[in-house]
Amino acid sequence: MKFLKQLLPLFLIVFYLASCSEDDNPIIGGTDPTSSIDKQFATIPANGSFQVTLSAAAGDSPLNTLTIRRDGFTLDAATIMIDGGSTINPLVLTSALKDAFTFDIDITTDLGPGESSVYTFEIEAENADVTSESILVDVEAAMDPPVLDLNGDIIEVNDLLQVPLSATQGSDSLHTIAIYENGSLAAANRLTLGAMTVWSENPYTLPSEFKGGFTETLLMSLPDTSGNYDYLIVVSDPNGLSDSVSFSAEINLGTPVDSVKTNLMLSNSAGPAGTGGVNLITGESTGSSDPGAHLSDEGIDSDEPPATNWLQMISAGPATETLKLATGADYDGTDTKENIEAIFNGATTVTVSDKILGGEVFALKTFSGAFVLVRIDAVNIAPADNSDSYTISAKF
Repeated sequence: MKFLKQLLPLFLIVFYLASCSEDDNPIIGGTDPTSSIDKQFATIPANGSFQVTLSAAAGDSPLNTLTIRRDGFTLDAATIMIDGGSTINPLVLTSALKDAFTFDIDITTDLGPGESSVYTFEIEAENADVTSESILVDVEAAMDPPVLDLNGDIIEVNDLLQVPLSATQGSDSLHTIAIYENGSLAAANRLTLGAMTVWSENPYTLPSEFKGGFTETLLMSLPDTSGNYDYLIVVSDPNGLSDSVSFSAEINLGTPVDSVKTNLMLSNSAGPAGTGGVNLITGESTGSSDPGAHLSDEGIDSDEPPATNWLQMISAGPATETLKLATGADYDGTDTKENIEAIFNGATTVTVSDKILGGEVFALKTFSGAFVLVRIDAVNIAPADNSDSYTISAKF
């Protein structure tokens, strides 16, 4: 009897083991789920996004959920896209995904410059076995943008707006400069910077010698009509970082000249009677002392032979209040009354000119108040007699 009592516990254990099914007894040393990810590191811009391809396969137990965490905390599902669509987090896997899946996952971050986070992708099976993958996401350090400043006064000279600029590079070299006029890109053929040729494009790709920075004057031809204009100038680096300056300008194109005279003749005053003067308004040749003469020739040196006796000098005629020599004036480029007056105001008063050689430009004010710009186009010498003359152009 004592022997039977000793066998009873052993019999019960054997009976229990024999009555257990396979499902009632997990297999020791079973297969765990597996996973893989296509990258472990990513560097992105501030507030940027990154993409991973995540794969997983079930072991002995079907896959159940996918949970995405950032630094240990469950990630907001609104920042996650799986295979191009929105999702939930954790994601309960459907029956079609319980054996295996491969997901393309896009995650948008709010990481700032220089920050980093670890994103973990945790796959849990129905039996609570877990596999996971992680990626370290770093954000690029902040880059300094270029700096652009006005480097002096903006002026208008000879139908050009002159804008002094100073630009320095930031973390990267300078790349382009763009000019906007009233919100639109200005025509490239109106622009140049320093000694450059006229631009072929706007925005303009800066040459190598300007990429490290520059101090130059932007030259812009004036618009076709007078008015108030708003300008914006932008310099950018290859990464899209930029700086700008803006200003407004009141453009007054002035009053166009009323008349341009060519092939006027001012004769040697020692020639026939009634010569030696010219009325620039009417274009008529006159005597040197005629009340309507604006310019008078100074005649000859009677001590010299006819071939060389002409003085080739002029003076203000009776109708001219003041005659001035406008050295350096651009006769052809002057097309407004205001520009002629400005040239007159900056010129040098002469009583009698030096010997005229041709090409000289004079500005005068008549007694009637008109400002006239004059160019000596040719000096016509007549060695045999005193029929010498000047060929003159005038505008007013």
